[in-house]
Amino acid sequence: MRKGAQPTMKALMVQGTSSGAGKSLLCTALCRIFSDMGYSAAPFKAMNMSLNSAVSADGGEIASAQYVQAHAARTEPLSAMNPVLLKPDVGGPHIIINGHYSGKIVAGGDFSWDMGNARKAVSSSLRSLSHFDIVVMEGSGSPAEINIRERDIANGYAARLAGAKVILVSDIDRGGAFASVMGTWTLLDETERRRLSVFLFNRMRGDASVLEKGARVIEERTGMKYGGSIPFVEGAALPDEDSLSLRTAGMGKGRIRFAAVRTPFLSNYSDFYPLIYQRDVGFSLTDDPGECERADVVILGGSKNSVADLRFLRENGFDDMLQERVREGRRVIGICGGYQMLSRRIIDRHHVESDADSVRGVGVFDSTTEMTARKVTDSVSGYILEEKEGRPVAVSGYEIHFGTTAAKGRRFIGICRRNGMAVNELDGEVTGAAVGTYVHGLFSNRRFLQKLVDEICMEKGIDSFSVAGNIEERAIKKVAAIVRRSVDMDLVMEMAGIA
Repeated sequence: MRKGAQPTMKALMVQGTSSGAGKSLLCTALCRIFSDMGYSAAPFKAMNMSLNSAVSADGGEIASAQYVQAHAARTEPLSAMNPVLLKPDVGGPHIIINGHYSGKIVAGGDFSWDMGNARKAVSSSLRSLSHFDIVVMEGSGSPAEINIRERDIANGYAARLAGAKVILVSDIDRGGAFASVMGTWTLLDETERRRLSVFLFNRMRGDASVLEKGARVIEERTGMKYGGSIPFVEGAALPDEDSLSLRTAGMGKGRIRFAAVRTPFLSNYSDFYPLIYQRDVGFSLTDDPGECERADVVILGGSKNSVADLRFLRENGFDDMLQERVREGRRVIGICGGYQMLSRRIIDRHHVESDADSVRGVGVFDSTTEMTARKVTDSVSGYILEEKEGRPVAVSGYEIHFGTTAAKGRRFIGICRRNGMAVNELDGEVTGAAVGTYVHGLFSNRRFLQKLVDEICMEKGIDSFSVAGNIEERAIKKVAAIVRRSVDMDLVMEMAGIA
């Protein structure tokens, strides 16, 4: 085989006429549908830009969308499924290549070195997935962004490497979907047009038959085939590339209420999904200290830049509100970067996140966080350390962070396993009703969430309720069933080369 050539593989790609068109949802559904049919499937996105990430089975960092798509395919998430991940930060995004931190793109800088390594990572990752029956590839943004075409490795370049035919999806709910499909096809070159095989509409409300006449015109003009329309899907706890889907979440009528602070560099907001989709839990993502004050629990989530987000907290009065809550014995939870911000001081001698050597934290915990050049990306499991004896509550999750925190308070979690290896470590700390931890995914642990809900209900003097588990799996099943009913799967199978 010549150098750089891909082995024979069956692959299809989902591209969109825009960001948010429904690529991730469709890829998630297809991964589960193929798995249900008995095929081994693997998700793949050559390059993603997202602050929502997770730790793969091989210890790398990948976008949460591909992590969940691997679960949909019933296979282990691997670094090869998202070989290039860009994480926005002050001054330019961090680059994650093959699951590991590889530096930072300086705003206005030269992309050539980074893109050369990125292309190599994409090519080698596709080769490593060639043993799967089908690779379900997700494009990025739109393939017709002609101003950045030479740097676009996630659409036409990746499709060409894999020899993949393309499904083009457009959001009909936004309006202008027919023009978006036709305009995308028009702006692509002849080689890319030949790969476009099927087009779909997403988020259709009402009678889909009204689309038929327009779809036939698109078929006649482009040669693509119309594959159907996916109805508007509500209540699916699937990760987005940004927190837009959470911004409209309101407090609702939940019997207990959680509020997460919407900081500028909020990351890993998939932590919140198990709360949003609980029937009796109200949730809001807010930049209003007053709304946080009214909540039963305030969450300070992950952060791509703890120092910058700490400045936001101080400028908007959150630090005073958080300190007052803790003095009153009201609940505050800091996760990863949120935990760092709640410490007494953040030391950054290596200037990982800022030009300052040291900044004052919120001071909820009498601990010190020190930023380090090494990035931790580990899967962990353990148990909650209780003051009283009783059945330990097991938890599992992952850590993604720069820096360490020298805790002085009572510790929160006993870590038993790190990346599958037995360890004996302590994580986080507890001061009164405030909890800090580096472990993401806590609320996905049903026993932990149930215990938290029981305690809050007892404090409020109301009856507790059962929390729902397997939120992610239920969402995967839901979208797979909807896509199976609404999309011409025979057409999809034919374009993918599967009998």
